[in-house]
Amino acid sequence: PPNIALIGRLFELVAKEEADTEGLLAEDFVWHYFNRHLPELAGDYAGLEGVRTFFAKLGARMQGTFRLDDQPRVLYLGEELVAIHAHHVMKKDGEPIEVDAVVVFRVVQGQVSEAWDIL
Repeated sequence: PPNIALIGRLFELVAKEEADTEGLLAEDFVWHYFNRHLPELAGDYAGLEGVRTFFAKLGARMQGTFRLDDQPRVLYLGEELVAIHAHHVMKKDGEPIEVDAVVVFRVVQGQVSEAWDIL
């Protein structure tokens, strides 16, 4: 499905230094995040730079051990929603932790408009 390809492209852009989102993100795109174990990261992150900021903060907090799951499960939920479930192993305060996360993306008119990162 085309919306899944959009999400894949978003993660490619996050990893690159490019600022151009190639029309992928809506002008008012927001990444919503809350995790009671990481309250210092809670908040809304706007635009591509916001997503990059979020992942940079997460990477720093996890001492550089955070990695995206190589085999996430992807659910295509109609015309607007794509959900990705991933399992991550990383370190927090020097201790290994395992986390299951679901990110729900909303796609409107061919652009990613919102994402909710749920642990």
